[in-house]
Order: sequence, then C-alpha cells, then structure tokens
Amino acid sequence: MDGRFRGFAASFPIAAFFLSLAAILATLWPAMGQWSLDLRGSLGRWEPWRPFTGHLVHGSLTHLLLDLSIFVPLAAIRERGAGHLRLLVDFLIVGLCVSVGVRCIHRDWLSYCGLSGVVYGLVPLVFFSGGRFFSGGRSAQAPRLKGSNLGAAVVLILAIKSALELVQDGWLVERPALEHVLGVVYLPGSHCAGLLAGLCLAILYPSPSQPSKNRRTSAPGSGASRMPPIMAAPLAPERRMEEACSAVTPPSA
Repeated sequence: MDGRFRGFAASFPIAAFFLSLAAILATLWPAMGQWSLDLRGSLGRWEPWRPFTGHLVHGSLTHLLLDLSIFVPLAAIRERGAGHLRLLVDFLIVGLCVSVGVRCIHRDWLSYCGLSGVVYGLVPLVFFSGGRFFSGGRSAQAPRLKGSNLGAAVVLILAIKSALELVQDGWLVERPALEHVLGVVYLPGSHCAGLLAGLCLAILYPSPSQPSKNRRTSAPGSGASRMPPIMAAPLAPERRMEEACSAVTPPSA
C-alpha cells in the first residue's frame, strides 16, 4: 500500500494542482487578489513578488476558466515529463519574462493579470521538450527541438496570432469585445513574451532522459540480467559428493 501511494504521489501533478488552486483563490478571494496583482511601480514599493503572483489573478470567472482549461493539461503533461520542480522553475522563469515583456511593450500599462502568457510559454516546452509525449518515444540522444509536426504547426500559428494581435486591435475577435468578456484590458505583448521565453527554455533545457529500447546492459532489470543462468553458461559436469568433498570428514552420529 505504501509503494502504491508513493507511485501515485510521484505521478500526480502536484505542482500543477497547487498552481491552479492558487489561481482560483487569487481570483475568488479579493484580499489575496489585491496582494497578488502585478501593479506598475510594485518594485519601487518593494513588492518584488507581484511580477510572479500577478499571473494567478484573473479579471473574471470566464477569464479564469478559459486560462485553466488550457493551463491544467499543459502543466500536467510538462510536470509528468520533466518533474515537479522543473514545472515550478518554468512557471517562475516564463512568468518573469512575461512581466518584463509587458513592461517593455506596453508602456501605458497599469496592472497585469492572467495565466495566458504562461500558457503560451508552456506550449513549446510541452511539444519540444516533453520527450515521450510528442516526439514518438525517441531516445534522449535525439535533437532537443525534434518535436512533432503538430507542435511546430501550433507554435507557428500562435506566433502569427500574437504578432497580428500586437500590431492591430485583435485577430479573430476585436479587442473591445474580448476585453468585455474577460473583464481585463488585453495586452497581447504578454503572449509574445511568453511564447519566446518558452522557445528559449526548450532550447536550453535538456530533454528528460529516456532509456533506449535496443540497448542491452547488465544493469538490474535489463535483458541481460533476466537471462536464465542455464542459458548464460553450460552446466558443470556432475560429480559424486564423496569426490567433491573427499577432504571433509562427515560428522559422527
């Protein structure tokens, strides 16, 4: 039972679960939302946590559900392929890059919130660094950006979408209509920054190591160790016990 619990704890996306729970609390609990929201001048007021926690806050329940519906599966896949700690590091690095991108691209911004920028950063990490999930089970010797054609198409579409939204008022949906539904001011620069950060991390991070299926080693559990002894070497010829142990005097009764 203890072994099953450890196996479940190792495979359960703990980091993705707690990040999603924190996003729900930061959105539905006003006090936590005010404490977490990324505001202009937060660094000048010695509030350095806001560029990281601001991604957890959302402007409306629709905004929250839309972001979580994409963040949860992507984060769970990334965490299962790379580990709990790696997902948290991804969140911090991509989140910081998104916050910096918003400050550099949108000079008139007052506050920032939402997980969409982090979601854009997770897409290339999942498709290009996820190993067994989207690269056909190739070994760790394959190139790091050897993702699937689907992954390359998705990243390309997101890049075009983000660029078009950055230079005009929306793409498929006009910006005022989108802001009315989400309850926040739409800042497309966050998507550009998140996607670029995810691509850079996919290049810098090594893919999760995977054992080769064709390699035979003598390590425990390998094909060589499972070979029966009778097949590994011929049996020694049978000898009588008296000849084998002639120098040993049997004990008396």
